[in-house]
Amino acid sequence: MLEVGLDDAYLRHVLSVHAEDVRRFFPDHVDLVDDGHRSAYLVEHGDETVGVVVVRDVGEGVAQVELDYATLRYRDFTPGEFVYRRSGLFRDRGFHQVLSPPGMLHPYYDRLGFRRDGDHYYALDLDPA
Repeated sequence: MLEVGLDDAYLRHVLSVHAEDVRRFFPDHVDLVDDGHRSAYLVEHGDETVGVVVVRDVGEGVAQVELDYATLRYRDFTPGEFVYRRSGLFRDRGFHQVLSPPGMLHPYYDRLGFRRDGDHYYALDLDPA
């Protein structure tokens, strides 16, 4: 996982190259605006970009994932397992709960241990560090 700024040229390049595919899963995704509460991460495997995760800190230890995109080659749930279960990304930043992106088509979060939370989200409660 490589944290980058929301205005990072390479992040914008990745999202531009995959824009049609991103819209397929995130039809409501809008351009990224740095409001001081969002963070962006490139998911890397060696020197290859596997995906992009954008997270918004909504307060009280809750992370709202706004974008969770994996390239076609890596849609075997391995990146998601790494990001949400093994990387420590959320826990290391003080989050105790992660909410899935609203409006995502074909969500896979139930396979990663998230529970259904209302009509629009899946939630993952993190164990304390």
